[in-house]
Amino acid sequence: MTAGLPVESRVKRGINGISSIDELLVKIGILDNLNFIVWSKTKDGQKNQNKPQSMYKLVTAGQKVTEEDSFTTVEDFERKRKEIALRIQEGG
Repeated sequence: MTAGLPVESRVKRGINGISSIDELLVKIGILDNLNFIVWSKTKDGQKNQNKPQSMYKLVTAGQKVTEEDSFTTVEDFERKRKEIALRIQEGG
């Protein structure tokens, strides 16, 4: 039933386990590599100065996924949500 769908369709990505976030990170990685290649051809690149900032690092900074971030049941999610809300109300 999905034979005629484009590879980037939500259904195909879901079947193959690819999220739009994964696709975006790949594109950002390509951008970083192209920026590095272009920079390496400049005078700054030859002197190893003013290296371009990594977009991948900016996008993924501080995003660590832990066991606490994933839930197997709705009850687990609701319990964690209430804990976070309570912590926010208490100012911490």
